[in-house]
Amino acid sequence: MKVTCENKNTGFSFFVAAVCLFLSGCVTAYPLGMSEAEWNALSQQQQFEARMKQAELDEKAERRRAAEAKRREAAERRTEIARKRERADRFRRGEYGDFVWCEITDAKVDFRPGWYTPSPITFKLVEDFEEEIRITDRLGKNATSIWAEFYDRGYVRICQRSNARGQCRTLKASGRELKDGASRDINMSEILRGTLTCRYTGR
Repeated sequence: MKVTCENKNTGFSFFVAAVCLFLSGCVTAYPLGMSEAEWNALSQQQQFEARMKQAELDEKAERRRAAEAKRREAAERRTEIARKRERADRFRRGEYGDFVWCEITDAKVDFRPGWYTPSPITFKLVEDFEEEIRITDRLGKNATSIWAEFYDRGYVRICQRSNARGQCRTLKASGRELKDGASRDINMSEILRGTLTCRYTGR
């Protein structure tokens, strides 16, 4: 008997797959957590019904996973929107000491492939909000990103990836030092070399 397993209705995908595999004799795992002995004790009709029941359970589990993934995505979007609003509010209401202006001089960046001198790297940070800093080469043909965050009134962290992942380097400075401008060399062997300088700035 030739079995045709085409069905464009995704709602029946698990059911169709289970039935087709059963009829074609390709299934080696036993459904419903059965042992080999339990499976062999069933009639062919009972085995068919067990396969169908397992397919139904698998489909329900997949629907639950898909629904949970959608809920997580929606929650992440809401969190991101709230975070952007909070950041915008901080930029409007922040005071001196809530912001730093930074630059990276004498920089070399690995644009993959090759280390090149980038366009000037300057950026402004508000405390407790990470920012993606886009870097391009002087011709504008290549680009990459670093992530920067100003926190605890005296720390500026530069990272290879967001959420302090990958290689990171941190500038630690007192309020007095940030008032005048604080610097440190940063050597991130996988992406960036240069001198980071930051100072307090207003809105």
